[in-house]
Amino acid sequence: MSIDTQNSWYMRKSLSDCPNLFSKKETNNYQAHFYDCKCGIMKVVLSSNIEIPIYQCEACDNIHFVDASKAKKGYFILQQNENLPLHYECKKVYDGYIINAFLNIPYDADFMREQLLYKKEFIASLLVSSLEEKYFFNLPVEHFKEKDVLQRKIHKFIIEDTNDKLVYYKDFLKKQELIYPFHFHPNLRDSEFYLWNKIELRALINPKNPIGVVEMLHYLLNNRKERSLKRVLFKKYTHQLRLSPTLNSFNPLAAFVISRCFDDPNIASKLLAEDLAILSFEYDTDGREWPYFGKFASSIFIYFQIWFIKFLKIHYRENQLAKMFLEQDSVWHLWSDTLSLIAGNKRIIKRNFEKVKLTLENIHDEIVRCTNAQENEELIKLQFSYEENFEKACITMDNIEFRLPFTGKELGTWAQDMHNCISGYGLAIKNRYTTIYGAFRDDKMLYTIEASASEINEMSGKYNSEISTSDTNIINQWWKKYLYQTY
Repeated sequence: MSIDTQNSWYMRKSLSDCPNLFSKKETNNYQAHFYDCKCGIMKVVLSSNIEIPIYQCEACDNIHFVDASKAKKGYFILQQNENLPLHYECKKVYDGYIINAFLNIPYDADFMREQLLYKKEFIASLLVSSLEEKYFFNLPVEHFKEKDVLQRKIHKFIIEDTNDKLVYYKDFLKKQELIYPFHFHPNLRDSEFYLWNKIELRALINPKNPIGVVEMLHYLLNNRKERSLKRVLFKKYTHQLRLSPTLNSFNPLAAFVISRCFDDPNIASKLLAEDLAILSFEYDTDGREWPYFGKFASSIFIYFQIWFIKFLKIHYRENQLAKMFLEQDSVWHLWSDTLSLIAGNKRIIKRNFEKVKLTLENIHDEIVRCTNAQENEELIKLQFSYEENFEKACITMDNIEFRLPFTGKELGTWAQDMHNCISGYGLAIKNRYTTIYGAFRDDKMLYTIEASASEINEMSGKYNSEISTSDTNIINQWWKKYLYQTY
């Protein structure tokens, strides 16, 4: 009977060493060849000592069988050289769960029963307790390439175990982003959610009743009935996740936003069919909480996006907006920065917004103008002062001059030149919660840098664009020399 259903094994044994009905003298010159195919078919072939039979499985035509004698050189070498898939076994243990990765390797053969005898050869383990995750290896760590598989399988096992375990592992789960949705939303009852984008899934829904993947997909579509929308989303989901099941394979945010903002099913279907970064980026806090919203920032950011698209529909047609998203997806950072300006400014935007030619750059500049109109009244009254060590960092290095703003008006000018939202940092700078530097070359402003004595929080160019590698290196050297050493 075949035990290892993943691999096909071969073992050779002298017939005289096999219990059988023949005399030892009759069997001295014969070998028994055992072929245990992964399809479940077992075959024993007899040959003379000098013959090496060529065998092909009669059921599946397989001709590749791994020689069990190679295991003597080391199990990890065998697994590596033969590229053998591992077996995994999860179980509950004291104060935790454990998953073992192992190979089923033949160690002997039973001629009378025509079967190979297998034993488990341990390769690696992962123990998950309420306090930690700990790996154990029976091979050099650098040779084991399945750590992510161990983690994914044991998390799935924990998820599919009773809900009591999720409560018991509350402290542990807080540290494990991969299981977050199942901790915050125990009604997510399908382990396939494990492969969804975790941050956005948690932000989108808090189900009161048990919900599976199909119900969730309908929810993403806002329970719309158009067949074209359903067909596009389900096809995309199958392609992105089920055909290539990796972590974060499916990001639900784009479908959630599109189905709530675009009424025309043809336009909505066209947008759904594309992988638009602009409508599916994660809100990245960089380890910091968004002021006033804290842990709810991601969810609120999503609804700001929906509000703003619906607001733009007052001034532009749906097909115009769709064209902008499709053609300018590569500059999604402009959209992200625009949304970050909306917090607390909805009324100002409604009152001051003027229709401009529809591009992401123009929309961004118009929102900056709207918000600056309100901010400038208070901003121009501000005066900034700094500790001595921060002022000493105002130097020129490698043709880049680093400056500090000393008035709110100067900061506002910088914000207009750089097309970003640093004017909103006025009070924070005045109260010495943060520090903004401007980087200039030939008296022309190039970058803004939010820095402290412990780190560079952020640095960017015009429209929050990325900085060249060479200038990034100069800025890092400047910070280490003039700010970091004073900490």
